[in-house]
Amino acid sequence: MDTYTTITEAIEALIVTPLEDSGEDTAFFDGDAIADQTIEGFTTDNGEYLFRASVDTDRFWEIVMAHAYEIITYTAGQASTSSDHPEAKAYVEAFNTGTGEDYLEQVGARVEEISTDDGAAVYERFIPANNLTAAHAQVLQAEEALTKARVARDKLICALEASGQSMYSISKDLTGVFGDKGMSQQAIQQIVRKGKASE
Repeated sequence: MDTYTTITEAIEALIVTPLEDSGEDTAFFDGDAIADQTIEGFTTDNGEYLFRASVDTDRFWEIVMAHAYEIITYTAGQASTSSDHPEAKAYVEAFNTGTGEDYLEQVGARVEEISTDDGAAVYERFIPANNLTAAHAQVLQAEEALTKARVARDKLICALEASGQSMYSISKDLTGVFGDKGMSQQAIQQIVRKGKASE
């Protein structure tokens, strides 16, 4: 069995090359997930840490197909898909009637652009709401928490300014709360101006 000194070499030989040799575009597959299930690291008797395939060929292709993205293709302003996923198909229909963003929001799905060498079309992976990975879910939760924190910060700054505190005092009070260096007085002034403009 072939062995490899780095995970990068193993991925290139055991995943990228087979996919390309079969005519598949590697951008349309979740390479990290495939690698997690098809490549293993081990220590030799000499103490060297190497990598090798952990599954046979048949199992490899089963795993590959299980981690194929639901692909949306955009050509000349129109979307299409070969996916059988009902939400992906519904999104294509919605996109082509001008309601794609509304549909994504309605079902809680997402699309992410995929970079390929095909300059004739734009490709995106469709991520159904129930297929969001734990990492994706954590990112969404973090983004939501950050937005709420910024809103709370801005309200606090406006309240402090309205109570008569100076920009310097507010900046000093926030040091270590919203970043180790706090916020500049200029940034605080911008937030205050924005808050007054929205009143």
